Amino acid sequence: MSERTTDEVAQIYNASKDSVTLINSVAAQSTITDEDKATLKRNVDHIEIIKAYKDYYEKDKDKDKDKDKETK
Repeated sequence: MSERTTDEVAQIYNASKDSVTLINSVAAQSTITDEDKATLKRNVDHIEIIKAYKDYYEKDKDKDKDKDKETK
């Protein structure tokens, strides 16, 4: 993955917040339709993708820290 700009990270973060809001809204309903279940699945999947980005970049940061320690 290539390095993301601050604006791209902000867009990803905001999209993930939108997904969480939608998940909470649907989950609060007294009845959930098949369409609601599909919406939940799409948004949970989206959150999982966002978590994968975070994990990837955290591992990358850790590698950079290790390299910095080696050069000092």
